[in-house]
Amino acid sequence: MADEPQETEGSALRKQLEAALAENKTLKSERRERAFSDAGYDPSAGNGKALAKLYDGEATVEAIQAFAKDEFGWEPPAEESAEDTKSEENGWDQLSRTPGGQSPTPNDPSSLDNRIAKAQADGNWDEFDLLSAEKVEAARR
Repeated sequence: MADEPQETEGSALRKQLEAALAENKTLKSERRERAFSDAGYDPSAGNGKALAKLYDGEATVEAIQAFAKDEFGWEPPAEESAEDTKSEENGWDQLSRTPGGQSPTPNDPSSLDNRIAKAQADGNWDEFDLLSAEKVEAARR
């Protein structure tokens, strides 16, 4: 009976330790993912995913970027500024107009291609699907 309280205390401490270790693991994982994202690599897709699987060093932006450059010759992705985004939007506006500055007609295949490309670039998948279906329908005519 004298051992019973010690086992209970030991069990409680063991549970606390396990909980603390699990929390620590989660926090390290989140910090690592944030470092990859801040370095310009998405750890859940594409090159970023591959990089995250291969990299086992320090979870800092500088270290991750240095590894990517040394191992694969990858330069850190350039950050887009608000000016870059606005310039890109203006470029799409120019693409979606005919040389006379008028909006293109809906049946103009080149403008449909531009609208499809813009929807894809914007990640507007509903618009992309609708325009793609419209293009297929136009090709059948």
